[in-house]
Amino acid sequence: MRSRGFTLIEMLIATSLLAVIALILTATLRMAAASWEKGEASVERASRALVVQEFLRARLATAFPIREPGEMNRVFVAFRGGAQTLSFVSTLPPYIRGGLFRFKLYLAPKGESMDLRISVSPLTNSPQDQVAPLDDVLILEGVEQFQLGYLGQNAQTGELSWVGEWNEQAMPRLVRLIIKPEGEDAWPPLMVAPRVDLPR
Repeated sequence: MRSRGFTLIEMLIATSLLAVIALILTATLRMAAASWEKGEASVERASRALVVQEFLRARLATAFPIREPGEMNRVFVAFRGGAQTLSFVSTLPPYIRGGLFRFKLYLAPKGESMDLRISVSPLTNSPQDQVAPLDDVLILEGVEQFQLGYLGQNAQTGELSWVGEWNEQAMPRLVRLIIKPEGEDAWPPLMVAPRVDLPR
């Protein structure tokens, strides 16, 4: 008895089924690759946010309330800030370079964008001294929003309130940093409590 071969219709159906299966597999692989890339991008953004926030937290949490002369013969702590810039005295890790240094956190224009940078200078007797920074480091590239806030206590009423500038004779209770990179959601606000008194 002779074996029966495939008919033309059966071959066409089989070919069509293989084409559909190949199309489904290709779409699935593309979706998987897109999901993988999206997941990697999310992990990279989260890691970058963690590194930047932990660096800023470490430096601000160790800000020293060193007093220095200011305008009109008044004495201020070496902690002065505005809405988008902040100057303070803190330490560098011992494995980099020990001792106290003056830090300046600020936004720097770069083309049509803005970068968040921090400069490190030797600590001098007066903040008005013009000293070349030891280093000027890029903290975050492409910043859409950067805003600083300071929680202070009213000397008369004792009430706490947030202000956009700090130029007082005492340290703020809290420093709040709001950061939004370009093309991303804003990071959760970073709250840091600097030193209020000098360590004994």
